[in-house]
Amino acid sequence: MYEPAVKLHCSNPSCQGVNPPDANFCQHCRVPLVRRYLWAVGTAVNRYELGSLIGDRYCRIGENWAIDTQPALTPQLPEEVPPPIQPYLRLVTHHPHIPQVYGQVIPAQLSDAEPIWLLEYGNFPLGTLGRIQQQEFCPSLTAVWGQASPLRQLNWLWQIAQLWQPLQGQGVASTLLDPALLRVHDTLLLVRELRPDAENAPSLAQLGQLWQSWLSEAQPALKPFLEPLCEQLQQGQLTRCDRLIATLDRALEELGRIPERTYQIYTRTDTGPQRHHNEDACFPEDGSYSQSGQGSNVLAIVCDGIGGHEGGEIASQIAIESIQQGVTQLSYSVKPATPSQIQETLEQSTCAANDAISDRNDTEQRQERQRMGTTLVMALGRGHEVYFAHVGDSRIYWLTRSGCYQVTLDDDVASREVRLGYALYREALQYPSGGALVQALGMGSSAHLRPTISRKVVDEDGLFLLCSDGLSDFDRVEQYWETEILPILTADKSLAAVGNRLIELANSQNGHDNVTIALMACQVKGTQRPWPVLGPSKLKSAPLEPRTAIPDSAPSTPAATRSPTTTQIPEAVTVVPASHQRRKDSVQFLLALAIFLGLSVGLVAVSIWFFPAWRSRVIPTSTPSPVASPTPTVTPSPAVDPSELPPPPLNVGDAIALEAELLLYTEPQTEATSFPIPPDTIVRVISRQEASRDNNGIWLEVEACIGATENEGEIAAELDTTVEPPQIQRGWTQADDPAIASRSPLTVSEIPASCP
Repeated sequence: MYEPAVKLHCSNPSCQGVNPPDANFCQHCRVPLVRRYLWAVGTAVNRYELGSLIGDRYCRIGENWAIDTQPALTPQLPEEVPPPIQPYLRLVTHHPHIPQVYGQVIPAQLSDAEPIWLLEYGNFPLGTLGRIQQQEFCPSLTAVWGQASPLRQLNWLWQIAQLWQPLQGQGVASTLLDPALLRVHDTLLLVRELRPDAENAPSLAQLGQLWQSWLSEAQPALKPFLEPLCEQLQQGQLTRCDRLIATLDRALEELGRIPERTYQIYTRTDTGPQRHHNEDACFPEDGSYSQSGQGSNVLAIVCDGIGGHEGGEIASQIAIESIQQGVTQLSYSVKPATPSQIQETLEQSTCAANDAISDRNDTEQRQERQRMGTTLVMALGRGHEVYFAHVGDSRIYWLTRSGCYQVTLDDDVASREVRLGYALYREALQYPSGGALVQALGMGSSAHLRPTISRKVVDEDGLFLLCSDGLSDFDRVEQYWETEILPILTADKSLAAVGNRLIELANSQNGHDNVTIALMACQVKGTQRPWPVLGPSKLKSAPLEPRTAIPDSAPSTPAATRSPTTTQIPEAVTVVPASHQRRKDSVQFLLALAIFLGLSVGLVAVSIWFFPAWRSRVIPTSTPSPVASPTPTVTPSPAVDPSELPPPPLNVGDAIALEAELLLYTEPQTEATSFPIPPDTIVRVISRQEASRDNNGIWLEVEACIGATENEGEIAAELDTTVEPPQIQRGWTQADDPAIASRSPLTVSEIPASCP
């Protein structure tokens, strides 16, 4: 092991004192030191010796790992984001699985070298430096696969399946087929770096081949389930990613019952030293402590109100009551809800809260700065999973003994620029309106609301911190998580003691706003118990509901715009070899047919014997009755519901509002360069063109008005900030693309005035 000679600078801008690399606190101001461990991408990094500085700032500490010695300074940023880096930005919502671009280094002394890109995963504890030097940090999945429990192995596969469609949409799904790029940090799957796809996009059959190679070291409880699943993937019997996820969900439900989970929740809210009243709210109520055992649902909510006195606090309370009602419906449901149904319920509850606040604003004729609203973060512990709902800039952090990760992404202008691939996050934060919210509850119709709903499988002890920006501003959580919050998991401090300490730190270190926190700790026991064998007989089959076939890469429809009658994705697909299934189906069909025919014949015979009138009609007398000429039967045509008719094809001049992500091409052909347009974007058709013989159909040239929403300006006015004008992008799409083919044109009054 080598000893790097570089010292760490304090992250406190007013101090920036120099400290040894093994110090936990700054020796000058006693502020906890922030360590940002980065993965360097680029061949030029190998020209730097271990322990030396890259770009006079980043110390190379092992392999491609580096540590930022001056975390208080803004990293070097590119003038433009090159195409190979844009997928990292557009996949920002999948952090920490997908690392985010921290900055770049252009080696001045290496004129022939390409830029070095620095990727960031999360915040890691003090001992990480030694683990990197010993090459024990973030090992490959294959290196630790055989030692993991059946639940942990299944959890890793589930995380890969969750990432497949998003990565496929960005042309980097090949990353998930390279074992060298699949790393793990305890329960968390991490992608080392993204790899572009070749000309032919990878398929789920190739994913099945990769998983097949891991069968030899799969746990005995998992192998009988995994083997036929890999067979179905490779034979093309399972071609949709949503069905693969549903199948893994059913298996996770089976294995997830084995460990016992105990949840503890503690909440606190405080006005702060500079505010006169508290617009925040939390559930359970302020100062509450609760503990729940196996089988109970646990709920924590934090809301940060907007709208001034008698405004923000009302919106916060309305949001909490609406979410509680939705969760209560889940608790009293007769049939256990599937993960998709739970997520749908949380989305609908969030939209209902939004509409309740918005309707009250309209009833009280609140306009502009008087209009009330609120942010929302929610965590629902249910069985082996925790579900999250998020709107605004309040945050959720996930802490384990080995790291701290930000689960949510702020709904602000800076994050929107990152999702569109325009700028790195730290660059976008420097914009005058970078921190302005682009959505919050109560500011407009739910048709324009995009709540983020996600979930995480819990197979180890962990802690979820929900907080308003009164605590999270200025990276206070990143500074104090290891010294002040982590002791909960080591049983050195109680939830109440840590919660009270966080309120104290927020008031003393920030102090500019109300502050609210909710701590949800989960303790997992019983992972060493015998695991049941998870074979096909352990999974209940789910009926396949009628649904139009869609490709794996098809974008999902935002929940806020879905109708309650939308057909749901099937819960699971029973994993049975195809040959066995066909024989079983044939026997069952013949048996059912024989029973039906026997019952029918018997019923007819009995009816003829006991009912003379029927017998006279069936058994004719010797004198035949005259037969009347048959009267033609006219079957009326079924009435057609106009709402069920497909919308008319789009013409030049028509404008629509996207409900799902739309892929545009620089030329009217699928071989051209493509780029995504996010949901809730206004798109206008400017020309039509017949496709070539090789590309059947019609191509539409469109202008995308990105950033124009009905409620964005109201939120910006509420926060006394400004929002940049909408950006226009032009490209081509096929007229039958699902993202636009099902949309009716907007009227002139429905198009935001900010769109040209």
